[in-house]
Amino acid sequence: MTVLLVLLLLLPAAAAVAAAWSPARAVRPLAVAAAGLTAAGAVWAVLTVGSGPYRELFGELPWLEGIADSVVLGVLLDPLAATLLLVVTVIGFLTVLYSTAYLSTANRAHATSEEDQPRYYFWLLAFLASMTGVALAPNYLQLFIFWEITTVCSYALISFYRDRDSLRAGFKALVMTG
Repeated sequence: MTVLLVLLLLLPAAAAVAAAWSPARAVRPLAVAAAGLTAAGAVWAVLTVGSGPYRELFGELPWLEGIADSVVLGVLLDPLAATLLLVVTVIGFLTVLYSTAYLSTANRAHATSEEDQPRYYFWLLAFLASMTGVALAPNYLQLFIFWEITTVCSYALISFYRDRDSLRAGFKALVMTG
C-alpha cells in the first residue's frame, strides 16, 4: 500500500517533468494518462484500505535528533484523507480532460498556441501532485511543504496567459495563499 500511495505522489510529478520536455503534440495524451492513472490508483487505494486508517512513516532526519523525535516523512490514508484524495484526483482528472479541448487555437476568448501547452500541463500536473501530497500528509511539515507547492502552482496557472490582468490575479493569489 505504501508503494501505491507514494506512486500517487510521484506519477503526476514525473508526468509534469515529462510534459515540460515533451513536444506539444504529445503533452495532452501524457497529461490525460497520468491524471487518469492517478485517479484510478486513488480509487483503488481507498477501496483497498476501507474504513481503517493506514499510516506509514519513513525517512528520518538524523540532524533533528532531540528536536523532533518522530519520523518526518510518510503517508496517511484515513477516512478524511481518503475523501480529500478522491476529490482531488477525480476533479484533477476531469480538469485535465476539460483542458485538452479548452486550450486550443479554436478557443475564441483565450486562444492558446501549441507551444504554450507543455508549460500549462507542467503546472497543472505539478498542482495535482502537490494536492495529492496535501491529502496524504501525515504531519504538519509535509502539509506545509505541499501547501506551499500548490501556492506556486496556482500562481503559475492563474497567470498563464501573461497579460496584465492574469499576472495581477496570479500575484494576488500568491500573496493571499502563501
